[in-house]
Amino acid sequence: MRMREWQDLQRQISDYARQQKWSFSSPKPKQAESPANKQQRKPQQDPNSEQAIYARIHQALLSGLLSNIARQVENKNYTGARSSQVSLFPGSNIYKKPPNWIVAAELVETSQLFARTAARIDRSWIEPLAEPLVRRSYNEPHWAASRSDVYAFEKVTLFGLQIVDRRRVRYSDIDPVESRRLFIRDGLVGDEFHQQYDFLVQNRELIDEIEALQIRTRRHDLLADDEPRIEFFEQLIPAEVCNGYQFKIWYRQQVKQQPELLCYPRELILERSPTDDADRLYPDQLRQPGINLPLDYRFEPIKPDDGATLTIRLALLNQLDTVACDYIIPGLLKEKIETLLRQLPKPLRKQLVPLPDRAAEILLQPAESDETVIEYLRRRVKELTRLEIPAGALSSETLPAHLRMHVKLIDDDGLVIDQHDNAAELQQKWQSEAQQAFGDVQQQIERSDVTEWDFGDLPEWVDQQSAGQAIRGYPGLEITGTKAAIKVFDNPKKAAIAHQQGCSWLLARSLRKRQPGILPTRHDLTELAKGSADLGTPQQLVNDLTQLILSQIYELSPAPTQEKHFRQLLNQPTEALVTANQTWMKLLTTLIGNRQRLNKSLRKLPIQLLDTGQQIQRQLGDLIYNGFLISTPGYWLPHLPRYLEAMQVRLERADQDPQRERRLRSQLQPLLKRWENCPVLLREHPDWIEYRWCLEELRVSLFAQPLKTHRSVSLEKIAKMAKGLPRE
Repeated sequence: MRMREWQDLQRQISDYARQQKWSFSSPKPKQAESPANKQQRKPQQDPNSEQAIYARIHQALLSGLLSNIARQVENKNYTGARSSQVSLFPGSNIYKKPPNWIVAAELVETSQLFARTAARIDRSWIEPLAEPLVRRSYNEPHWAASRSDVYAFEKVTLFGLQIVDRRRVRYSDIDPVESRRLFIRDGLVGDEFHQQYDFLVQNRELIDEIEALQIRTRRHDLLADDEPRIEFFEQLIPAEVCNGYQFKIWYRQQVKQQPELLCYPRELILERSPTDDADRLYPDQLRQPGINLPLDYRFEPIKPDDGATLTIRLALLNQLDTVACDYIIPGLLKEKIETLLRQLPKPLRKQLVPLPDRAAEILLQPAESDETVIEYLRRRVKELTRLEIPAGALSSETLPAHLRMHVKLIDDDGLVIDQHDNAAELQQKWQSEAQQAFGDVQQQIERSDVTEWDFGDLPEWVDQQSAGQAIRGYPGLEITGTKAAIKVFDNPKKAAIAHQQGCSWLLARSLRKRQPGILPTRHDLTELAKGSADLGTPQQLVNDLTQLILSQIYELSPAPTQEKHFRQLLNQPTEALVTANQTWMKLLTTLIGNRQRLNKSLRKLPIQLLDTGQQIQRQLGDLIYNGFLISTPGYWLPHLPRYLEAMQVRLERADQDPQRERRLRSQLQPLLKRWENCPVLLREHPDWIEYRWCLEELRVSLFAQPLKTHRSVSLEKIAKMAKGLPRE
């Protein structure tokens, strides 16, 4: 029956179409298209095909049955107009394969509402037919940067039934007012207007500058919010401009008259003014003699690289003043001092409260050169309160990340080699590699085979370009075998040490030419050097002894770098050289003689004294070694013969009273261990040097009392000194 109804309906429509002389023929062919266009263009459907006829018939039916459309919810259940719940009638020919959208000739309600005489329809047919009846709503309006316009998502309903779910449409044609607001807020202020306009570039640079200042000063309150900027554009841009195309037309005319019209005034984006000397308190570069290095700031407290990071090339690493790294950022120095004070034990900390005021008081006087922040803090606290802070009570390793200087080491290609929060340790770790990298930079001033001062004045420093960066070097004289050479060093301290030795060698050579025999020669030390090959060649001993003698008579610290000053030294009276030569030759002869006798005794030790012998052997090696004449502090050098004599006495007494030897050795061992564990970077610290030589005096006091000590020492005094030694 239903099939017959549809056949009758189709026949009636067809007969009527023929009566009206409607043609169902194909349209006339268009002009020939290229093969590429034919491939891209979708093939048109034959208007006489079954699908095309079906579509036209059901669109005609749909125009009168708009309230009978339904959308599938699940299986054979549908939602119809006005939120009605419709089920597909079981007798329908589409019951087994229900489509997503249907139209029914009638809706019959029995046990439930059934759609009878239903057919499949395409959702796209509904909206054009129901245009006057549909309702449109828009949500999520947004700025589309790729199209320089405002878009939104459209929802279309017919009798409450949603026929378009989420269609993206251009919103500037629908709501120009809201679109203009979004264009200004997201496009111009939010920096999502991807067009090349000068004012956008200038505004971005100004905002970046303020944001960078916020990061450097660790603040969030410098940059104003978006509202003042939105109002700024709303006052200047006409109301009809609501997208990128309209803005382009308007701005093209305005920029000719007012090029700076849309550029932010600085006061517009500043919520509050930063400190006047912010650039000094939070510098963007580390400036030291010969090097300018970039400082990168990060303000993310949870990150390990929070704070400032210094980037440095390997060839420049040895030139970095690691002590100055403690004071690079003056703006954080007060917080650093206050944080260190909080590390103190409570009994000490209570004497310094309130800590913020105490930190400010400490900073009233600047630090001395080569004084770490911990040494500076201890000195200032002692000056202000007479409170002695133990050196071990403070450590910069426990400071928060932003109060430590992060150092990033890179090669010539900019690749990261290593990173560390302690510049001194990084420098120590890569010292030899940095020296080699510096040596690869060619220096024009370098010269070999120097035998007299005929090269004019030496500059304090020289710059050489390498990989696009100026590498500063420090020239000085260096001894190379039987001659000297002008070499460029990567560190001024290294250059000063080498230049002092080189000047001594050159001065001695010139003096020997004038007055043969006034200074020791290789011939004088040949006999002494025979049994002491481990102390260097005779020539090395001559060079060391000569430098020692000259340093006692002439002012070689600092060594001269100008030729006239060198000539002045050369023309000074030489009478004192004769006495100094005799004195130090005698000391060296005594030392080597004592050393040979001591070594002979050590080789004949009984088995029960092996531990004592090993300790004395180590002590002897720490005192007498290759280069000891110039590396031993001049104050302690004359005492070396007494220390060797004390070792000999100790061996004799140990043989007589082994139990006493073991007891004293066990008491001394912890203090010796303290020196052995001294960090390499602190070996030259005055406190540690004093401690090291007081240990020698203590050995004399314990094992060879008849020889007397140079100063009053005891186990208790040295133990107290050990507690106050700096840790870093």
